[in-house]
Amino acid sequence: MLKDDLKYLYEIQKLDIEIDELTENLNSIPERIRQLTLDLEKHKESIEREKEVIARLEESKSDVEKKLSNIKTALDKNKKKEKSVQSGREGESLLREKENLIRDEEFYGNKLKDITEQLEKSSANLSNLEDSLGDVITSTEDDIKLYTEKEEELKNEIEVLEDKKKRIAVHIEDPTIIKKYDRIRENRDGIGIVVIDKPICAGCFVKLPQEIYNKLKSGEEIHFCEVCGRILLWKGFIDE
Repeated sequence: MLKDDLKYLYEIQKLDIEIDELTENLNSIPERIRQLTLDLEKHKESIEREKEVIARLEESKSDVEKKLSNIKTALDKNKKKEKSVQSGREGESLLREKENLIRDEEFYGNKLKDITEQLEKSSANLSNLEDSLGDVITSTEDDIKLYTEKEEELKNEIEVLEDKKKRIAVHIEDPTIIKKYDRIRENRDGIGIVVIDKPICAGCFVKLPQEIYNKLKSGEEIHFCEVCGRILLWKGFIDE
């Protein structure tokens, strides 16, 4: 009977809804795994960037230290020259040179201090990143393993539900109903058949013609909502 076909179809839909939820979770797993892998790569990239920063800072530090060393040498020479000054003009020249050297020494001294502080900060950050890398790798591998296991679990659950659908479908006398249902479901957010107990479509909530509503209760022919196109099923058939 048609009403039995519709009841079976409604059972199939309940399985389809469950399958859709499981499939959504299943389809999200590759992206979750990709994100985990991406986060691990970002952590490794952070380590490499910090190493590059440290290398540049160490190079800058070496250059500044050389400049300070040259300034110190120049100051020592300036001091020795002071002992053999022959004229006032020569003394003034040495004094200006000394003042310039002292200013340069202060400038590069402060610069060396800043670089040293940055180096200490970057080195500490690198140490933390390297120390935590092992934990991040382990955590990532564990999470990927869990997601992979969940993926198989979801596939098995979907397979079981699909098998249930097939076993229910064999009881439907008119197989064209399933094809109609599938087409409607595809275009109506996964809902192809709706149960009603009053003259209102449970899918789009439009008021049904009283004539259609009355015929629906007889279960002698299939009826569709004139607005959303979903198959209509009288609730009384389910409660029988």
